[in-house]
Amino acid sequence: MKKDITYFEKPGEENTEETLKLAVQYAKANNIKTIVIGSARGVSALKLKDMAPDLEIIDVAYSPGVSYKETLAEFEKNKTKIEQAGIKIIQCTHAFSGIDKCIFKKYGTLTPNVLISETLKLISEGTKVAVECALMAVDTGALRQKQPILALGGTHQGVDTCLLVEPSSTSNFFDLGILEIICMPRYGGLVH
Repeated sequence: MKKDITYFEKPGEENTEETLKLAVQYAKANNIKTIVIGSARGVSALKLKDMAPDLEIIDVAYSPGVSYKETLAEFEKNKTKIEQAGIKIIQCTHAFSGIDKCIFKKYGTLTPNVLISETLKLISEGTKVAVECALMAVDTGALRQKQPILALGGTHQGVDTCLLVEPSSTSNFFDLGILEIICMPRYGGLVH
């Protein structure tokens, strides 16, 4: 089987429109009914729903308890619009964060979650975000395990990565399948 992958020259928000367009085209051509998107402010999720009103969109946003107060405030401003658009909202502890991230920050000790997170970032920051969002959506009951979906993530703001995924719960992490890469940025190493 041969398929095309779109590679962006650099990561970031400037790839959002093209990533959304590629996701919608792929979903329609391949009978994918659900797209999970990491959209902390809700802006990218709303753009995606405008482009594909017939698809189920799940927005994975920050948990209300995180320290990103400005982003949370922007999300709250958009929350009513997101709900009215029929977008499901997921807000829970990030699959690769929680206590493990706290231990890493305090003691500098690599924990399995941090190691998995940093390894996925070697492909792209958006890959890590897309996988994490798929896990969180299954954990909260918004998705079924192994239901083929598109998962979108990005670097800092916006989205720049789209994956075809068979998701799993965090407790079944190694059952998750990344089946195809639709688009992603090209860059080497970790971007911080």
